[in-house]
Amino acid sequence: MGQGGAERRGGEDRFSHKVERVLSQKEALGLSEQQVEGIRALGLKVSREMIAGKAEEETAAAEIKNLLAADPVDIEAVNRLIDRKYAAKAAKAKAQVSAEAQLKEKLTPEQREKLRTLRRERMKQMKDRTRHEGRGEREGR
Repeated sequence: MGQGGAERRGGEDRFSHKVERVLSQKEALGLSEQQVEGIRALGLKVSREMIAGKAEEETAAAEIKNLLAADPVDIEAVNRLIDRKYAAKAAKAKAQVSAEAQLKEKLTPEQREKLRTLRRERMKQMKDRTRHEGRGEREGR
């Protein structure tokens, strides 16, 4: 809540993107059907955890806002809600780290290396394309 793009780039969306990228390269990586299904299941599990965690954070934030509008403010209740909100945030972060590790475990060392190679190649292509497009714009001025 309130972080906009930063929130969308973190947690669930970042991991979902990673899962999609791995699955889109399943042939190049030589993934077995069992690996594909395991990776899909992991992606769904993480998505559910992130949605539940975000809902918990947003609920706590709304309750905090409501309590802060009261007169007098119940500081102990607000502090409990702050703890609840950040416990949910911590749980999401821990789930993210766990999912990253589980995804790596589903790949063989050779597949992990191939994925790194594909990522480096993609980054190089993006960098080259950006560099090339940048020159074209400057020359046109």
